[in-house]
Amino acid sequence: MTAAAPGSIIKILPGTYPAVTVSISGDSGRWIKFEAQAGGIVTIGGGTNSFTINGSYLWFYGITIPQSTTHGFLINSANFIFIDHCTFADIASANNRQRNG
Repeated sequence: MTAAAPGSIIKILPGTYPAVTVSISGDSGRWIKFEAQAGGIVTIGGGTNSFTINGSYLWFYGITIPQSTTHGFLINSANFIFIDHCTFADIASANNRQRNG
């Protein structure tokens, strides 16, 4: 995904989607938010990495990340990534960790 401007809210319709690479950035006052639309479940991923992130000031809300064999979110060269009210299930790798700060 590359076509969203800082401050955009991208509503994701309920359904199941393949893994995705996000290569965009918001800015400190205008994050880009990826939000599951109310009324259904949004499932993204499976396979190796459900999300590969190459950007900053990104907010992910209400998304289900299932059965990734390596990472639910693989964050490369990125800062200010907010993962909020997302559900992770059956992530196989011991390399998944939370980083604070």
